[in-house]
Amino acid sequence: MSVETPRDYLRPDNPKHPKKSRPPDFPPVPDAPSGSDRTISLLPSSLPLHVPSYQEKLLGKLAQVQDTPKEAPVDLLAAKLTTLSYRNNDPQCPDFTIDSTFKNQLVSTWQQALIVKVLGRSIGYKALYTRIHQLWKPKGALNILDLGSEYFLIQFTTDDGRTNVLANGPWMIKGHYLTVLDTGVPPFHSFHTQTSHLGSVSGAASYVLQ
Repeated sequence: MSVETPRDYLRPDNPKHPKKSRPPDFPPVPDAPSGSDRTISLLPSSLPLHVPSYQEKLLGKLAQVQDTPKEAPVDLLAAKLTTLSYRNNDPQCPDFTIDSTFKNQLVSTWQQALIVKVLGRSIGYKALYTRIHQLWKPKGALNILDLGSEYFLIQFTTDDGRTNVLANGPWMIKGHYLTVLDTGVPPFHSFHTQTSHLGSVSGAASYVLQ
């Protein structure tokens, strides 16, 4: 009995020579039009309509809470909700005056809101969201807006949510007071506001601004 050696296998006249072997014929793609590209796609037939972003994965349900329908833009000048004038007739110095009724409507959006800050401690967006839900146990959803300088605006969707926070307390997060500011006070600028004193008024944590 003859034994095939590696040298015999590599002989050009050997029908098993690797150069003479070729891949098997693959069947054509079913229902492919004549003359069309018969490349088989390795991609899935259907891709997800939305790929979650890093922020959505990080915040989880918070992104769903803040996902509100976008309204169509409104031309305030055309709708006569604001007027335009130029200071000293200089086109480089425009002055816009908002209609008082429209301004009150804008302000009313934030009447059910509070501004909070953890006194003496830095806290992240997600951590604050989790902690205030544990403290306040709101019946409705909360919308949180980062104002900068570690101040956050909390908007309530129910009337009793804001009242509960102001009527009870003081509130603490990880051993630090959660200071609360009513949005009804004069204009608030987070980058120019400092917390100088912590007191308790009617059980609600408050602070004096300087």
